[in-house]
Amino acid sequence: MNWFGWNALEQQLLSSVDLSLNKSTGLNNSEQVLFLGWTINKNAKNQKNQLFYENLINRLYELLPDQIPLCDLESIIDSLRGHMYQLGWAEPWLFKDVIETLLHKKRVSFEDVCKIWLEDLIQLLSGQNTNHYFCSERDGQTTNVCAYLWANSETVFQNSCIKTLNTILEAQGRIIRQPLANTSNWSKWDEALKISLWILVFAKWGKYYLNDLNIFNHEKLDLLLKSAHSLALKRPTLEWKALSELFEYMEKIDELINELSK
Repeated sequence: MNWFGWNALEQQLLSSVDLSLNKSTGLNNSEQVLFLGWTINKNAKNQKNQLFYENLINRLYELLPDQIPLCDLESIIDSLRGHMYQLGWAEPWLFKDVIETLLHKKRVSFEDVCKIWLEDLIQLLSGQNTNHYFCSERDGQTTNVCAYLWANSETVFQNSCIKTLNTILEAQGRIIRQPLANTSNWSKWDEALKISLWILVFAKWGKYYLNDLNIFNHEKLDLLLKSAHSLALKRPTLEWKALSELFEYMEKIDELINELSK
């Protein structure tokens, strides 16, 4: 069914109390899930259609198996992302309204959801994010949710994630430590600092959520924190404050960590 067909079906459902799609459309289960994801995304921020939006989510839950495998979860989230594709553009509703309930009811695992959010975060840290521009509303939310999922995952999985981030961080360290790096190739040096700071932000969120779970020691995370801090602070604090929304965002996480420890 093409985009025009989906629009027509959405209008039909808006005027109906019955969201049983297969009766009138012939859509199979997988096609219904894709359509519902698209429609949920389209109505997520439309206050006039709030009840319709909630009913769509409930219908999605009904269609999904009790235990949702990773491959199905990836398809569901892909259908919910929308045309901007990055998770941050579908926040905060994507996690808060749709995924969190599946986690609480143990229909998906923290590890599987974290894999998807971590993949998005890695793309933000990669060359696909030109100049590594950071928007706290979108990118901050992606980083925050990823760290929350990470903190609630099993230790073996946590360490695997940190190993991935460490590999990225080590590559930035090689750039930053090059002689005259800040003059011979300033833009590359600047990007490496931003990526290091972003990984530091993730690590601080991870620390915050672990502390909230009364876990105060995590060797691998502590090492990541130390390494990322050492690299990111090659640029003085005053310079960061003048240049980056990311640094201001990090300071707010520090405040939350301090509040939690009181």
